[in-house]
Amino acid sequence: MAQVYVPDDPRVREQLEGGGTTAHAEAPPRLRKRQRFGVIDLAVFLAVGAAITLLVLAASRWVAPLTPNVSIDLSPAVLPAYAGYSLLRMLLAYLLSL
Repeated sequence: MAQVYVPDDPRVREQLEGGGTTAHAEAPPRLRKRQRFGVIDLAVFLAVGAAITLLVLAASRWVAPLTPNVSIDLSPAVLPAYAGYSLLRMLLAYLLSL
């Protein structure tokens, strides 16, 4: 035999049975003006735009004619660019594998 909890307070019992109203239900709904374009939308738009721009800039180097004599610049200033190209290749390979 199952045991059921029945509260002694009649208001609590009525709320559990679904017949009563709560103070939250009696309050009028707050009217909130819906925003069409917010800060988050702008940030997402800029991030997508930056990703597309970087992809187009990197892809513009892919259509260049293939030269067997590749000159690699060994200066530390171009290291972030080489790391970015490597990261982009890894990201594209990962997305292609999905």
